[in-house]
Amino acid sequence: MHKKLSQKFGLPRSSIPVLRSLDEITGGVSTSLPISQNNDVYTMAQSSCWLDDNHFIVGRWDGTATIFDTSPSQQKAPTLDVVLSPPSHGGVQMLCRAGNGLLWSSNDVQSMAIWSTSTGDWSDLKLAGQASYPLQYGVANCGIACQTASGSWLATGHESGYLLVWDCSNPLVPILKTVVDLRNQNPTNPWGLHNIRGVQLWDMAAGNAFVVTGSENGDICIVSIPTGLVLSRSCYHIGAQRGINTVSVYEDWLLVGNCAVGPNDKNFWAYQIASGGGSVNYTDSTNLVLDTSLPQVFNFSISNGLLSTGSWSWFAATEEGALWMGSLDAKGKISVTGYEEVSAKVGAATAYYDNELVVAAFNVHSFDC
Repeated sequence: MHKKLSQKFGLPRSSIPVLRSLDEITGGVSTSLPISQNNDVYTMAQSSCWLDDNHFIVGRWDGTATIFDTSPSQQKAPTLDVVLSPPSHGGVQMLCRAGNGLLWSSNDVQSMAIWSTSTGDWSDLKLAGQASYPLQYGVANCGIACQTASGSWLATGHESGYLLVWDCSNPLVPILKTVVDLRNQNPTNPWGLHNIRGVQLWDMAAGNAFVVTGSENGDICIVSIPTGLVLSRSCYHIGAQRGINTVSVYEDWLLVGNCAVGPNDKNFWAYQIASGGGSVNYTDSTNLVLDTSLPQVFNFSISNGLLSTGSWSWFAATEEGALWMGSLDAKGKISVTGYEEVSAKVGAATAYYDNELVVAAFNVHSFDC
């Protein structure tokens, strides 16, 4: 049986947010209290990213976002609430730091917004530019900035299954440089979806950056930036019934999250990227699930990084409201450390940076790691 993180590491209960089930809370007792709530209430989170050493941002389904200050004097206080995109276009699906003081966010089906700050604390965030593109590519789902010997680039994955590569030599007036078609004829999902849900930097060589993408159609691709050359392409699992929700890269290791359908499917996969990016090779998989009777369980978000102890760990947030933690051995075999309940029965967005993990669903939790 998996151990909870508090039991595994002896962490004080006060430092770990735990929510009981709705059934437990409402069973046989009053559902209202004679008190007034005056704390911040947020709608469900959809995306998150670190902006710098002390600030992270959480984007939500209603098009709003909140920037948090994690410096010791602020005690992880929210510093700014802002509307980034119209809810009619799926809220804030993509957030991407694009250099010092710059942030890209998804906007509508043919543009992304570019935001800037001049104060260093992001309290004066303002719309500074826009990246426009043809309607056929649709809303941006993910993005990654790449600095190479040939310039500054930003790659964005879109709902249509296309990867767009932007020349950011002028950071406020980006130029669409390359369009890469990553659709396939036989998507693993039954709805014909091709959304590119994740793009991560893998390697850099000879003036190029190499990114890994994961799509709703089930394909993992290694793409050279800025040329758009596809070095490898493979389905993450031949028997998959759903597509990819999230990808996370550490050195040559690739972690993939999806929705597991049925008792024999898995929602967490590990691969090793071959030297040169010519292939992505499966090493292990597991199902991060608490209730094995459920017909399906989504793995919504995976992050990874070095802990304060110097060891490496991955983190995954699943549909059951659980935050999972574990590692890989030298052969890419998955080890599960444990889990902690951090939200209601929904997935959460995660982001890891410099020994701090952010987990955002309705509430936002921060863990020192």
